[in-house]
Amino acid sequence: MAFRFKPAEPFAQGFHRIAAEQIERALGELSGQGDRVKAVHETRKGLKRLRALLRLVRPAIGEAAYRAQNVRLRDAGR
Repeated sequence: MAFRFKPAEPFAQGFHRIAAEQIERALGELSGQGDRVKAVHETRKGLKRLRALLRLVRPAIGEAAYRAQNVRLRDAGR
């Protein structure tokens, strides 16, 4: 499922909402009792969506902050 910003929502608030949703979704996948392979796959997809969201705010947060957070998310996906 793609994430969407709400038209009347401030960008920063939307960013935080979407990031929290993706993190909760990833944690929910890992804590479930279902297929572990599928859970890991879905969690990694969620982390990729978080990295894409991070790329959207890259100009606003600066290159150093972007790289640091991107590395964290990338390593978590591994």
